[in-house]
Amino acid sequence: MYNNQQSGTYRRVGNPLPDSAVKSEDGLLGRAGPLKSDKTAMLKSNTPWKVVAFFFMGLSFLLAMRLSYTLGQESGYIKTSVPGVPGVPHVPGAPGSNVAADPPIPLTPATIPNPLDELRQFAIKPAQVDVEQIKSLPAARRIIVSKKLRIMYCPIPKAANSNWKLLIRKYEGFEDYADLSIANDRAASGFTFLEDLSAAEISGMLNDPDVLKFTFARDPYARTLSCYLNKFGNKDKSGEEYRIYMAQLYGWAWVKQHDIENEERPSFQQFVDQISTQDFAEMNEHWAPQTYLCGVGLFPYDFVGKLEDIATHAPKVIKWMANGRESHFPTQEEIKFSSMGANEQMNQFYNEEIKKKVYQTFSEDFSRLQYAA
Repeated sequence: MYNNQQSGTYRRVGNPLPDSAVKSEDGLLGRAGPLKSDKTAMLKSNTPWKVVAFFFMGLSFLLAMRLSYTLGQESGYIKTSVPGVPGVPHVPGAPGSNVAADPPIPLTPATIPNPLDELRQFAIKPAQVDVEQIKSLPAARRIIVSKKLRIMYCPIPKAANSNWKLLIRKYEGFEDYADLSIANDRAASGFTFLEDLSAAEISGMLNDPDVLKFTFARDPYARTLSCYLNKFGNKDKSGEEYRIYMAQLYGWAWVKQHDIENEERPSFQQFVDQISTQDFAEMNEHWAPQTYLCGVGLFPYDFVGKLEDIATHAPKVIKWMANGRESHFPTQEEIKFSSMGANEQMNQFYNEEIKKKVYQTFSEDFSRLQYAA
C-alpha cells in the first residue's frame, strides 16, 4: 500500500524495506524519491474499486444535502432555493437568493451604551446654559479641565478634593503627582482651569457627551466641623498659617489687636457665629458654601456625587478617567493626608443652636445638594 506524503513522492508503508530505505523528514520510514512505476501499477489494479467508492461518496453527499435542506425548511432558516435548481438549499441574502436577509442593526449613539449614563442619574443642570455667565462665576477659577482625561472637575475643599487632584495629575502624566503641596498650589500644579479656555472651547466641552462634568460634595454639618478642626482646632497657634486663618475669620485689624498666640482658640460656636456674618465672596474656600464655590445650579454638572457615597461612585469616575485601567480611590492614609475625624465627633460639637445656624448659613447647600436638615 502507498501513502502520498508529499506532492510527487510516494512511500511504501507496512512492507519490508530494502537496505536502501531511509527515514523521511516526517519521521516515517519509507523509500525516498518518486516511484512512478509503482504508482502506475497501483492505479491499474485499483480502478474498479475507485469507481465504486466515488459512486457511494457522491450518493452520500446528495443524501446529506437533502437532509440538511429538509431540516432547514422545518427550522425556517432556509426559505427558498437557487433559481433554476429545484431542491438545492439556499441561504437568505446570499447571491442568487430571492429572499432578503435581515438588515444589520446599526451601531448609533442611541444603541451604544454610554458608561456615563449611570452617573448622569445624579446630574444637576440649569434649564439653559450661558457660557458667558459661567465664565464670570467664581467656579471658573476652580474648575479643572482635562481634554486628555475628558473631564471638567470642580474641587471642593474638605470633600476629598486633594485625592481627586492627585488622581488627575497621575493620569495626566505628572511624575510628582503624589506631592500634594504641588497639587494644591495653583501656579505649580500644571492644571488647566476653565477660565483659561475661550468661550468656544468651553461651549464645545460642555456640549460633548464624552466629557464628564463632575464634583463631589459633603454634608454641610460634617464639612463645617472638619474645617474648624483642621484650621483652628489643630493648628500651631504660633505658626503663620494659624495667623492667616484667624485674619480670614476676624479680619487683619482684629488680629493685630489681639495676642492670638496666647489667647484661647475660638470655640466651634464662635467659629459658626463668625462665618454666619460673612459674605460668600469673602469667605475662605474651606468654609464657603459648596454651591457658591462650584456654581451648582448654573454650571451643567453631569454628576454631583457625595463624599458619603464615594466608595460606590468614585470607582466609576476613575474608570472613565483611566480608560478602565484602574478604579481604586486612594484613602487619606495612602495620600498621606490625615482625616480630622469630624463624622465621629458630631455629637461632641453640635447642639441644636449651632445646627440651626449652620443650616441657615448653608441653606443653599442643603437644598441643592439634597442633604437633610
